[in-house]
Amino acid sequence: MHAALLRAGAAGAGEQESDCLRDRRAEATALVAAAPAPAGSTAGITSDDVLNHVVAPIIYRVIFLPWTLTDTTAADLVDTLLRGTPTQSRVTR
Repeated sequence: MHAALLRAGAAGAGEQESDCLRDRRAEATALVAAAPAPAGSTAGITSDDVLNHVVAPIIYRVIFLPWTLTDTTAADLVDTLLRGTPTQSRVTR
């Protein structure tokens, strides 16, 4: 059911940014603004980093691999982001 809602929301947005994405971007921006830069980081974490390395993997799993979500999935993704080990390229707006 959740996956169907996510797909419908994305499809309904067409080429525009969906309300869901705008809300997640606003949340990511607020989180980044409230958090100190990780130790050893020179650039800090951006809201796009949060979307790319935390939100996107969760949404992907909700849609395609819901059985892989655990109680620690989000915390594990945040931990990986804060350690500075993500290898995916940054996506800019």
